[in-house]
Amino acid sequence: MLRWFKDLPRSERRFFIICAIVVLFLSTLPVLTGFMLAHGQIYTDRVYLGGADKMVYLSQIEEVSQGHWLLHNLYTAERQIPYLSPLWLVLGLLAGLFKLAPLLVFHLVRILFGAIFLFLVYYLLLKIFTESFWRKTSFLIVGLSSGLGVFTVFRPWTDANMVRYFGSDIWFSEGNSFLTLAHSPLFILSQIILLVIFGWLINRLSKAGWLESALMGLLIFFLGIIHPYDLVIVGAVGGVWWLVKIILAKRFLWREFFKLLILLINALLAVGYFFYLINSSPAFGGWFDQNITLSPGLINYLIGYGLLVPFFILGVKPALKSGNKYLYFLTVWGAVAWFLLFLPLPSQRRFGNGMHIPMAIIAVYGTYWVWQSIKNSRVIIYLQKIFVWQTILQIIFFVLISSSLFSVGAKLAMQSYYQKNIYLQPSEANALLWLKNNIDKNSVILSEHLVGNFIPAFTGRFVYLGHGHQTNRWSEKMVKVEQWFFATNNDDAQKSSWLMAEGIDYVYFGLNEKTLGSFDPFVKPYLSLVWQQGEVAIFKVK
Repeated sequence: MLRWFKDLPRSERRFFIICAIVVLFLSTLPVLTGFMLAHGQIYTDRVYLGGADKMVYLSQIEEVSQGHWLLHNLYTAERQIPYLSPLWLVLGLLAGLFKLAPLLVFHLVRILFGAIFLFLVYYLLLKIFTESFWRKTSFLIVGLSSGLGVFTVFRPWTDANMVRYFGSDIWFSEGNSFLTLAHSPLFILSQIILLVIFGWLINRLSKAGWLESALMGLLIFFLGIIHPYDLVIVGAVGGVWWLVKIILAKRFLWREFFKLLILLINALLAVGYFFYLINSSPAFGGWFDQNITLSPGLINYLIGYGLLVPFFILGVKPALKSGNKYLYFLTVWGAVAWFLLFLPLPSQRRFGNGMHIPMAIIAVYGTYWVWQSIKNSRVIIYLQKIFVWQTILQIIFFVLISSSLFSVGAKLAMQSYYQKNIYLQPSEANALLWLKNNIDKNSVILSEHLVGNFIPAFTGRFVYLGHGHQTNRWSEKMVKVEQWFFATNNDDAQKSSWLMAEGIDYVYFGLNEKTLGSFDPFVKPYLSLVWQQGEVAIFKVK
């Protein structure tokens, strides 16, 4: 990596470092502000962009930090087989070794991966643009650009409205580089690996030996374990690129084929591992069945990529004719990605992971091509003379980054004015600490669903209800818990039997649970008070 850094022109090293720091600072600003606004509360970083999923990641770090190298789906009480998750294993070991909070380790590694990702992008741009100006421009567009989604936020801020009406650049974290950098180490690492794999295909597929191909196969296996959706991206993009390559070569490339076969075998091993978990572990199988992430309408994506779309289209033909192998591959990636978004599979949206990279770079190349065609025209010369051209460029750049700036502002506003479910009150934090230190690892805790989203992240313990995808029978349990158990104060015989039948060991009762209805756990003969502070109480099921 250091040798690659030295490959950067001296005049551009400072630019890269300053811009990378700015991008990473902006992506981290809401987190820094969140900690500063805590004022005795516990900051959770459960903000709108993948907040519930973030708690899942923290739960896995927490579980490993407590000495469990194989992980569990802590968001459901069904029987399960522990599974391997290398990324969260490493982060959990770091948290345990240095006695650090999972959230701190999460963000430190996110920033580290973000720096590596940005460097790889800049290094890629060295292979594409010969002029420093266009490398710098492209780097800023990859790191900061968004679409026109900010102009669609005129309805109430709900999950349903986000997917149905808002531009995808407001919430589609895998499909936008800035949102990826702000989201989690997982998405950043997966895109780093995609760049490494695609770079290897471009540069090394024809030259690599069998050992090198086997090592690349292991990297693909690793990618399949941490983010299996990306195997579809690698297969589709790499497959189309290679098929075009053999068509142009007018012969079948047998040696390359067998190297690709090594990669395919490793990918299938990762897929096989997941099918084993799905079919052998009810908790994992239920998670798989509910993990539906369908694409919104095409218009949402078109708005989400905004000005990048027309310039990407303008850049396709000159990129294919440029003779640059990197531009050629990026064009294939960008085009194939649009088809993957609408594959008839339940995880459509996941296949857009990283597509912002080719969209942004080819869009800049399209801009470069247009500029070369018009820069000597009388209109452009006149606009430059009256300084209007610079103003036009500044407006375009502001529009390009508007949604990215909005996402930062939205998080800051939520943390400042809507603190519920972003911060834990001292009594809530102490309740979670008591659960972590005093109940058995396999105990199951019942609570309202938002509280249930926090509990595993801070305790490493199982909950009955806590995540829309990972809690098996989510809809059924939501009705049972929030419209019956906590909503009413009768049916005690049925409730006692239900708690035993569902394997629930503890009931968490705080402000969120009280708002659901009239249930009073203090008078129930089947519940025993074991801890209480302020508005929060914990009961053991007798």
